[in-house]
This record gives sequence, structure tokens and C-alpha cells, in this order.
Amino acid sequence: MHRIGRYEILEEIGRGAMGAVYRARDPEIGRTVAIKVILAGSAPGEDAARYRQRFRREAQTAGQLSHPAIVTIHDIAEDESGRPYLVMEFIEGQSLQAFLRPTPSGMEGQRLPLRQSLDIGAQLADALDYAHAHGVVHRDIKPGNILLTPQGRVKLADFGIAKFASAEDTQPGRIFGTFAYAAPEQVRGEPASARSDIFSLGAVLYWMCTGTKPFPGDAVTTVAFHVVCTVPKRPTEVDSALPRDLDIVLSRCLAKDPAHRYAAAGELARDLAAVRDGKSISTTAAPPEQTVEETLSASLDAVISMAAKRAPGRGWSARFSKPAGILAAIFVLAATVIFFWPRPTYDSKSSPSAQSPAGSSNAPLAQRPPGTTPAPPAISARAPSPASDSSAAVVAAAEGEASPRLMATLNIECVHNLKEGSLDIFSGEIRVYRATLAEGAKLTGRIGLRPGERALRVRVRSEAGKFDDEKEISAKFAQGESRTLLVEISRGLTLKRRVSLKWK
Repeated sequence: MHRIGRYEILEEIGRGAMGAVYRARDPEIGRTVAIKVILAGSAPGEDAARYRQRFRREAQTAGQLSHPAIVTIHDIAEDESGRPYLVMEFIEGQSLQAFLRPTPSGMEGQRLPLRQSLDIGAQLADALDYAHAHGVVHRDIKPGNILLTPQGRVKLADFGIAKFASAEDTQPGRIFGTFAYAAPEQVRGEPASARSDIFSLGAVLYWMCTGTKPFPGDAVTTVAFHVVCTVPKRPTEVDSALPRDLDIVLSRCLAKDPAHRYAAAGELARDLAAVRDGKSISTTAAPPEQTVEETLSASLDAVISMAAKRAPGRGWSARFSKPAGILAAIFVLAATVIFFWPRPTYDSKSSPSAQSPAGSSNAPLAQRPPGTTPAPPAISARAPSPASDSSAAVVAAAEGEASPRLMATLNIECVHNLKEGSLDIFSGEIRVYRATLAEGAKLTGRIGLRPGERALRVRVRSEAGKFDDEKEISAKFAQGESRTLLVEISRGLTLKRRVSLKWK
């Protein structure tokens, strides 16, 4: 191939599932351009038409955007054989994927300086804020679509699977994007939103700043399970030299619930710039996530609903689309590991933004004494909700690298006459324990708590919804101390059930 339309082809610079990209020259104005040609020649007629429609939509969507961090679209046309092509500005440099790609030995790839990574993230967030303000959701933020120029500028490419937020032409249950960076709702086949882009950008930033992927795995099912069900390690756990404000920013980006993420990419851009410059951030850590069981249940409901919409009135086996089949495999995998997967959650009460600036990690990185690292925020781990064994034991990590033996221990005993129900214990707004109540079974459990004054709130609910009560109790825990909390659910003189708490 020597020419496409009026453009002279110089070399092929990339190829993907949907198209090939060439470096070319526009002889009429003498500039170098990039040309993306759709590869749909071997696809069935209906698929080829759909690919062309999506390709043309890329030009119509991205062509309306004019931002320094978004690749500019110059032209769209079809060659002699009827294949559409897109003419874009040519970007000198390389993709972030090529820069971060792991070495053959499996070791992590090279990492940019933290300040540069945060600056790249701020540029991308600003570009997304601009696109979202114009009703455009990218839906495929990943390192391969992020280009770095020799001058350190960022260019976001490939809006080929983007759509206007108000469009109705997306097929139900169709999964777009790359699993390793897709938001949980995308993996479940639900519609993507601006907050889905924020999740994907958070996943890219996590890799850039830590050198590891937040949701690792070699198989699609493994990666998708991590995306939907697990919380990645805090960045400071991976690299203690990172500022702990980065923990808070990324916890907000990677929240499973879209409502807990940044409301707008512009807010994320400002916080990334603040971390880069050593200033205070405006956000707090995301609230605690659902338990793994709750997440899986919600995801399974979404899969069944999606499958039913795709094939109403047909047999069960015919209702599952390919994405739903993949997700079904995820749930099988999840069922085998659900009781062995601890789920740490961020304690928003311990975030530096809620503390006094004095001595916090908000000081500029360059001003911190050599050899010192900011302490990571405290976290609180929740016990799983056992299905058959109502006892649960979990130790919540104290600030820093404190050993569990330096913590206090809370033993839990529950006497009740419910046929079935649940017991939740909260410390502040953080749920630190959850267990299932079964008829005739006495509940016992144990959790670790940081020493100090603790106000505990205990809530008991019946599955039938006829009983829902909560009580509070306080105590001061000393380092290494063990205390036992007795929870009793009984009937009073009015025969109405109530919850009572006391220390044994």
C-alpha cells in the first residue's frame, strides 16, 4: 500500500482488533498525519456495516472535541475499496502502554517519576472533564490509548467506542473497553458513564505510580473477578515512599460504587495537581465497599437481568450472551475463594484531609527529610458474612506496620431467638464486623481494634424485615487488652424484641 486517497503512506505504526494506523503525508499542505483504517474486510456484511458505523462515530464524536490533551481529527473518507479511514494529527512519541510494558522476565516495567505521573494524570483528567462536559464518554481509557510526546504532553486517542451520554444506540449487555481498566459496571454489562472513565483513569494511575496493576491476572475471568469484587492494596503498601494522599485519591477513583467516585473529572484533576505540588486535597477516602458476597449478589442479579433483556421469552440456555457466560465463570471462581479473601477498606476518619495539617503528609515531597516516608492511613478490615459458620475472626491493621499483638481484641457473643438474621458492628461509620444469625446457633466471633476510646454501634436485622434494632456502647481499649461484648436479642414485657449490649 503506497497511497490512501490523496495521502502518501510512509509506514505502519500500529495495528489492533479494529484497525491499522499508518504514518502518512498530506501532499497538498505538506504535513505528516496519522491515518487509521478500519479492518472489517473479513467480517460478515452486518458486522462490517456496524464496524463502519462505529468508525464513523469516532470521527463525529472526537471531531467535536478541541482540547490540548485530545488527538485532533482532520478528515474522514473511504478508500477505493470502500474502507473508511480517519485522518488525525500525527503524535511524535510513544504510548504509555509501550513505556510501562513489563519486561520478558515478568518484572515490572520502568516507571516515570511520581511528579510526572501525577502531571500526566492531571492532564488526562482535565481532558476527560472537557469531553464529559460535551456529553462524550470515552469508555476505553487504557495505556494503549494514551500517547506521550517528547515534550511531556499527553494526548488521549481513540474515541472509537465513545458515545454521547444521551445516545440510545448501544446494544444491551455489550461490553466495551479493556477488562483490566474497565469499571465494575462495564464488566457487568451495564451502561458506562463519566464516572466509569474516572475508574479507568484511576486504574491507569495506580499502575503508573506503583509499577503494578491494581487488578492483576492472566485470564479474563481472573481480572474481571478482581475488578468487580476485590479492593487493591493501598499504593503506600506497594511503595511506602508514595504520599498517603495518593491512597485517598485512588480509593475515590477505584470505588466499586460509581456514586462514591469523584463526581467530575475536574475535581480529580485538581486533587492530582495538589498531590503533585504537596498541597491539601479536597476529597476524603471512599466509604467502605460492599462485602464480597453483596457485590457478587448484585453482579449476578445484573447478569440475569441483562440476559433476560437480550432474549425475552427464550429458554434459559439461550438467554446468556458471551459476556454473561464470562461473568458466570467469574462467579464460579468467586465461590471457591470467597471465605479466603480479606477485604481491607479505607478509614475516611483517618484521612489526612480530616486531620490537622501539622505533621501531615501534605508537605511537598521535596521538603520531606531524606529517608523518611509518610505513614499510610489506618484501615479497618471487615469480617466476611459466613453462610454456614456464624463465627468470624479478622484483625484490623493499625496505623503503619503494627503487629496484631499490639492491638486490642474484641470478642463477640450473641444470644438470640431469631430464625435468621444478620449482625453488624460499626466503629464510627466503618463496618468492622458482619455475621449471619441462624436459628439455634450461638454466635461467637473476634476482631482486632486499634487501642483507644471506641464507640461501637451494633445493628441486628431479621431477614424477613420484621425486626431491625440497633444500640450503642462505648469502652476504652488498652494495647493488648481483650474484652467480650455480649449481644442479647430477647422479648420484653410487651413481647417486642429488643437488642441489649453489655460487657462480660
